[in-house]
Amino acid sequence: MDRLSTVNLLPGIGPKRALSYNAAGIDTIGGLLEYYPRDYINLNLRYNTIECPTDENVCIAAMLTKKIPAVRLKNKLNITKAVIEDEMGKADVSVFNIPGFFDRMKIGERYVFYGRAKSFGGRLSISNPRVFDIDTTGFIPVYPSIPGVSQDRIIENIKTALTRITITDFIDEESRAEFGLIELSDALKLIHFPTDKEENESAKRRLAFNEVYVYRKKLAEIKAEFKSAPGRRMKKHAEMMSRFFEELPFELTESQKKAISEVSADLTGDSPMNRMLCGDVGSGKTVVAAAACVLAYANGYQSAFMAPTEILARQHFNTLEKLLTPLGIKTACVIGALSAKEHREALEKIASGEIHVAIGTHALIADKAEFNNLALVITDEQHRFGVRQREKLANKGDNPHRLIMSATPIPRTMAMMLYGDLDISNLTDMPKGRKPIETFAVTDKLRDRAYNFIKEQIADGRQAYIVCARIDENEDDYNSVESYAENLRKGSFAGYSIGTLHGRLTAEQSAEIMGDFINGKTQILVSTTVIEVGVDVPNATVILIEDAELFGLSQLHQLRGRVGRSVHQSFCILMTANPTAEVRERLKYLSGTSSGVDIAMYDLERRGAGDFLGTRQSGFNQFRFASYITLELLRDVDKYIDKTKDQ
Repeated sequence: MDRLSTVNLLPGIGPKRALSYNAAGIDTIGGLLEYYPRDYINLNLRYNTIECPTDENVCIAAMLTKKIPAVRLKNKLNITKAVIEDEMGKADVSVFNIPGFFDRMKIGERYVFYGRAKSFGGRLSISNPRVFDIDTTGFIPVYPSIPGVSQDRIIENIKTALTRITITDFIDEESRAEFGLIELSDALKLIHFPTDKEENESAKRRLAFNEVYVYRKKLAEIKAEFKSAPGRRMKKHAEMMSRFFEELPFELTESQKKAISEVSADLTGDSPMNRMLCGDVGSGKTVVAAAACVLAYANGYQSAFMAPTEILARQHFNTLEKLLTPLGIKTACVIGALSAKEHREALEKIASGEIHVAIGTHALIADKAEFNNLALVITDEQHRFGVRQREKLANKGDNPHRLIMSATPIPRTMAMMLYGDLDISNLTDMPKGRKPIETFAVTDKLRDRAYNFIKEQIADGRQAYIVCARIDENEDDYNSVESYAENLRKGSFAGYSIGTLHGRLTAEQSAEIMGDFINGKTQILVSTTVIEVGVDVPNATVILIEDAELFGLSQLHQLRGRVGRSVHQSFCILMTANPTAEVRERLKYLSGTSSGVDIAMYDLERRGAGDFLGTRQSGFNQFRFASYITLELLRDVDKYIDKTKDQ
């Protein structure tokens, strides 16, 4: 048999069970072998009845000493009980709706009982356990449940499949030795039936390698197909581009110049552009996008710029309008907050071609939104859009050029793996005049000092952000936006102008609140992480992040990037009431580091690639072994691809 043989051909799987597997998405024998365990029962780790932890699944080795006949309960359930005993004490075992559960078990025999342990009146109890012979050792797989197929049947069927299927390894022995990989057939056996943790880890690493390899090869195919399509080749229009650069109120950084050159080369080439512009917070990605819009305009084409939130869309509109209007380029902002009349008029102007650059949210991909001659599509924070949403915008034009912007710094190896279908431009330096943000990690014992520092900044004419983890108070002792702001108004910041911003506000409310902060009417903005990207208020020079331990380092870095956007010295205060050793280490690292890529590398090396991979929305399967994808493994995959590219 091979991997593509239908599952019903496997001995032990009849028509009824085959239908149950099919309903779970398992049609072939290969699919059955790829139905990986969600957990394992470690039969090597056994507890006695006294030292057994409660409220978790455990194994207890004990003797069956008493069987209690089934009793029917009022809710039409029945319960069967037994008593087990070891050298330390006794425990109760309860089973619901299986009256004959203990029939095959013998009084006086020892078994291993696996289930969730509870304590009632000082007596240990286990409900609905799985029972194993006392001599059974090793790891027993636990699979996601399949209606109509028991765990034991799944195990039995997978064991049979492993003996009947021929598994051919696509990686040669020499390469496996070079990259420290076990054979594929061994990996499939050990992912299901490891005898120890080390074997299981080896299996997961090999299967993670396979996933990355297949993914990278698929991305290469997509890129080749896209590049073979005809593009809208543009002319260089040096005079118009020179006017754009002359009108800029600031000097471009070297990496901005390089990125603009790369984008221009794509737009004037034979194939459609499919490029990702990756830059740290405040590195100036928007001006690169603006340059692309100018070149498209000079060639008689329209551009569309889509952002994930109305706050970010408005921010981009304000920036692009200032940069493009001096060149005669007309812009429009299309968001849900517009009145029906404003929305209709904007769409009419876009459809007629009167508007050259349309900036907006999902409103740009609505069926009513039509373009006259769309040739450039820009999406910001692209991971917040699904593939279909991005494709729908691209389909508004005839095979348009695509520029994807991301403020999430990604290590080069990770970027190559995640975005192998894209060309990548990196902004690696910051605009001149920007000062590094001074970052301090403190406990809430220094709250009064932090508040006084914010007052000093406000007294100097500056503004401040305070970021909270939650909107409403709940059972956890984490700060919320509304109650936090109210406490400030009544207490430490009585008499100050304080605004609140969070995701439950309407678009109109958010726009008004943000507008007041931008215009300086609000001195302190208390917010959730909705300000994480895109918010640009140069006068804001201090950000206090409450419960900083709740956020990932990259997210903290993004939030920190809301300040430091002018020539004024800016500050970030990371406050925590939970200063564990791990929290202190993480926040100390962030305090001493300003590079987003370095921070991303720090997280990657310690936590694996799972967080990064979770942001990649694509048409193919998610990574099932993402937490085992390390920087070392990514490099090994690339080495293997280079080694075998001519084969």
